Amino acid sequence: LRTINNHSITDACVKNDIYRQMTTHRESFAEQMKFLSENNYNILSCDEAVNMIKTNVPISSKSVCITFEDGFKDNLTNALPVLQRYGFKATIFLTVEYIKNGAEYLDWSDIRSLLKTGLIGFGAHSLSHKRLQGLNRNNLEKELRMSKRILEDNLKTAIDLFAYPFGSYGSF
Repeated sequence: LRTINNHSITDACVKNDIYRQMTTHRESFAEQMKFLSENNYNILSCDEAVNMIKTNVPISSKSVCITFEDGFKDNLTNALPVLQRYGFKATIFLTVEYIKNGAEYLDWSDIRSLLKTGLIGFGAHSLSHKRLQGLNRNNLEKELRMSKRILEDNLKTAIDLFAYPFGSYGSF
């Protein structure tokens, strides 16, 4: 099982080194999805992959989960049309406090629209995208529990997945 993780699917090349690591150009993303389709990869939602692992169902070495972090608006405008072209599922891990910004990030209406496609699932990515390492227990629980609760209350669906913010080595 492999994961293709993205943050933002951009229309333009990103020159800033920090953001370039977290973005994929729209055309490159389309080429990647075409490759997966033409080479008969099995695209699983994260929920499907977790359920297969929990129930000891063998997962093909050609299985892939497609994920996005933070909830950028271009996940809707640039990624969704490509995913729809191939019928590929994906999971977007949302940072709850970013949802308030409907310009750069998805708003609640966008998120509900994505959910209705049947291709997009959601997980939590914390309340405020703080570095969790070093937070006291109360603040850590707030970041985890509040993000889950707010997402579930607004989407009327269970949120059982979590992507760790700043998930690189040394972050946790």
